Amino acid sequence: MCANSGGIKRVRFSLVQLLVLVTGMFIGTANAASLTAEVDRETVVDGESVVLYITGSDLTGIPDTSLLLPNFRIIQSGVSSSESIVNGQRTRGYKVRLELQAKNTGAAQIPAFTVDGVSSDPIVINVVPRGTPGVEPRDKVFVELSVDNDSPYVQEQVILSLKIFDDGNLASADPSIVGNGDIQVERLPLSGEQLEEKDGVRYRVHTFRYALFPQKSGEINIESVSIPASVRDKSYGGNLILRNTPTRRIELRTEPLQLQVKPRASSNTSSWWLPVKALDLKHQWSEDINTAKAGEPFTLTFELSGTGATSTQLPEIPVPDVPGLKIYTDTPQLTSRPEQNNLVSVRREKWSVIPNKAGLLTLPEIVIKWWDTEEDIEKQVVLPAQSLNIAAGEAADGQAIEQAKAPEVTAADLAGIERQAEVSSSEDDLAGGEVLSLSPSDSNLIDQTASSVGLVNRLWQWVAMAAMAAWFVTLICWWWSSRSRVTDRSEKEYTHENEGALWKNVKALSRGRDIKAYNTAVVQWAQSHWPNTPVHNLPEVGIRLGSQELTTTMRHLDQQRYSGHQNNGPLALTEIQAQLERALKNEQQRQSGVASNALPQL
Repeated sequence: MCANSGGIKRVRFSLVQLLVLVTGMFIGTANAASLTAEVDRETVVDGESVVLYITGSDLTGIPDTSLLLPNFRIIQSGVSSSESIVNGQRTRGYKVRLELQAKNTGAAQIPAFTVDGVSSDPIVINVVPRGTPGVEPRDKVFVELSVDNDSPYVQEQVILSLKIFDDGNLASADPSIVGNGDIQVERLPLSGEQLEEKDGVRYRVHTFRYALFPQKSGEINIESVSIPASVRDKSYGGNLILRNTPTRRIELRTEPLQLQVKPRASSNTSSWWLPVKALDLKHQWSEDINTAKAGEPFTLTFELSGTGATSTQLPEIPVPDVPGLKIYTDTPQLTSRPEQNNLVSVRREKWSVIPNKAGLLTLPEIVIKWWDTEEDIEKQVVLPAQSLNIAAGEAADGQAIEQAKAPEVTAADLAGIERQAEVSSSEDDLAGGEVLSLSPSDSNLIDQTASSVGLVNRLWQWVAMAAMAAWFVTLICWWWSSRSRVTDRSEKEYTHENEGALWKNVKALSRGRDIKAYNTAVVQWAQSHWPNTPVHNLPEVGIRLGSQELTTTMRHLDQQRYSGHQNNGPLALTEIQAQLERALKNEQQRQSGVASNALPQL
């Protein structure tokens, strides 16, 4: 009996141990750490987003989401935490929500995440192009890209149209197309919304236009453009009373395009290549040229406008050499005006014209050649020759000397007076001191003669004084001109020496990476190179040197001054310096008419 009692006690103890063990196993299983990953869709249309949820339990950390960046963009992220008590055991957990966009079409893998030695399973997302059969896009919002001419001339305007088709749920879109070293981009004004039907669905179409200017011939690729946008999504919640439907981020992508750019036309006869749709040249005088007088300046203003051109493409107005006219040019004003389907640019120049002699002077005709891109032929705008009838200037200060007209005295009259004087003198000797007596007529004649002689003497005195004054004036002018020649020579020598030092500084900075310092140095050198008409910005350097290549490069380089980045332009500073030296050498060759390797002396 006692033995049986002891056996029963041992069985009871074993059952209790087993129960405790099983209970511990259940509790251990309930509190085991876990990490899971899941997505709302495994097949998406290119540009649409997928939502990834990562759930962790009893973990000390969160997964490293940077593992997603090779294949996805993280649009939005958020973390929520939770805490629960089961059978007296406290359990902590979290859920990470990530909205992702695949960077490319095809299979995009979400990798396995590992935290505290616990890992999730990898997931494969299948990204298909829009229009793939059997795959309905989540959003009926898409984009199309087109050009009006895929085979333009180099530097000819190409209109690029970007259309966003919206089924009514598009909340915002911000397309941005930027240029590079191969192509210059100017944004044009927005056009109004239009309605268009595609595949039985009516869309609102938002059109964005850009003016493209290819800077080299050959094949130029316009890569696919990504456009961040957002659409209204009622599944995200919102308030029906306030009508504030939340939005969801999406990305719209365009198809890549290609341009086959032709070189400048072989039949073009102008040294300045200007392919535009239209060119117009206007002029205006500051006053009536029929009232112009010698020595008095007047202003001649030109306005050269091109349709389908940038401001730096427009050439300088050629300044003629007209004997009798001094012409001084002012710094040109360059402006661009974006219109609906064109970029219209204007070059405004002012000439100060000073006639230095009276008479009929002729300002020769002005001819500017351009290439009509619509008719594909060379044309020219002509400002006809103009005749200027220049009147004499105002008379010099001072009054004219009026010469008094003296009575005429003949030689016979003088001889008769002398004979009478001799007779009277002899009679006076004989009469013992009798006073000479003359007739009234003789007396008047002598008075007139004396008056005439006095007037002639005074006139010679005036002539002598004037000659002396003229001699002194000539002496002073000679001294001043010699001093001016010395001053001009010294100023030219100083300018030459200063230009050489500035050029040396430009070359030294071109071997570095400081864009702002190089820009400043080029402008300072240019102001020394053209001291009479100072340069104010980098594009003017290219314009003065007659190089469209350098003008475009300098415009891009000038923009880098305000971008906040260093050495991120289309070309390195050494390449830009090489362009500058080529343009300067060409300018020297044009001026001398012979080949020359000269550059500013160091």
